[in-house]
Amino acid sequence: MTLEWVSRAETLCVCGPSGTGKSHLVEALGHLAIDHGKYVAWHTLESLTQLVRRHRTDDTVNKAITRLARADLIVIDHSATWRCSQKPPSSSSRSPPNATNAA
Repeated sequence: MTLEWVSRAETLCVCGPSGTGKSHLVEALGHLAIDHGKYVAWHTLESLTQLVRRHRTDDTVNKAITRLARADLIVIDHSATWRCSQKPPSSSSRSPPNATNAA
């Protein structure tokens, strides 16, 4: 498998029903990118929101976003799905997965 789409900064959106291996697929792609010397940032929607909130309080949000944008591949896994009409789970209800980063 080639990672040309990563070098071209193209977007990949993996969609499908729960339990079909979407998170597993993007994790494998992230590890493949790391194996090819790419810098990969892994976030859930929740951890990305927390990152912005944490840095917004001390006015360093631009610095945090700039650092994130330097990644060759940014994986945002929406591993916990909920309907638009439902309230998202609280941050204490589940832990984000281990981050996968390579320098």
